[in-house]
Amino acid sequence: MKKHIAILLIFFSINTFPQTDPMFTQYMYNTLFLNPGSAGFAHNSDSSIEIGNIARHQWVGIDGAPVSDILWFQSPFYPLNSGIGALLIYDKAGPLTSYAVNFDFSLHIKLGNGIMGIGPGLGMIANDLIGKMLKTNEIDPILPKGNVTDINYNLDAGIFYKNPWIFTGISALHILPEQTYNFSNYAGNKTVFQIPRHFYFITGFVINFDKRICMIPSFMVKTATSVVQSEISTIFYFNQKLNVGVSYRQLESVSFIVGYNFFGSSSLHIDYAYDRITNELRTVATHSHEFLVTWSIPVKRG
Repeated sequence: MKKHIAILLIFFSINTFPQTDPMFTQYMYNTLFLNPGSAGFAHNSDSSIEIGNIARHQWVGIDGAPVSDILWFQSPFYPLNSGIGALLIYDKAGPLTSYAVNFDFSLHIKLGNGIMGIGPGLGMIANDLIGKMLKTNEIDPILPKGNVTDINYNLDAGIFYKNPWIFTGISALHILPEQTYNFSNYAGNKTVFQIPRHFYFITGFVINFDKRICMIPSFMVKTATSVVQSEISTIFYFNQKLNVGVSYRQLESVSFIVGYNFFGSSSLHIDYAYDRITNELRTVATHSHEFLVTWSIPVKRG
């Protein structure tokens, strides 16, 4: 019973509730989701086509806890000195399921020893509410009893900079005003779902100990409505193959990350993150799982 109550308290407040974007521990490998300005900057090489997938099962043990999955593609587009990217996003939390598609474009500008990317992301978000999962709908006629779907357009924008020693970026997601979804047939009493604007700042830098070992600390801040959350991570790389690291998400979890790069220049990267819950949810859920796979194919400037 506590598990059901916990998830309802997280997602609903009277008849209006906001949604925040899904969280990922391995954000440093998935900057395209956070910042359209990073389109064309594959995580292991700026001269690669990258295809990736990241899947997360959050708060294992809570019924209806978030399950998220992102499939993406990105590539440099040399004819326009730019990068392009596309994402398919799935996010399910309790009775609410979100499907999104986004297309990103980033203009690449040479700046010092690195490249700055500036660009927008355009897409659509469909949200589906399963009314029968709302236990309160028997006493609240405003809440829907069946499946209700609503669709909105989406606009993002970001700036991203990367050189051999540092990466940093700032972005704004869901910029369009009044991104609300009406899940009620009652004109006067609407069950409204809102997507607030999200703002992200991300940065990281490379510390080389020798030719075989390096360390990449990174830091991210996310804000949506009145919520501000930060994450700090440190990952060690050995022989450009094995990576191990730790991460801390403010007031939520401590994470352990391990991964491996297979093959040579066409790199298959597989990563796993285990989050240990540290806040009050640990009484009903102790951990979260996250899996990531990327495939990078080198491309030459024509």
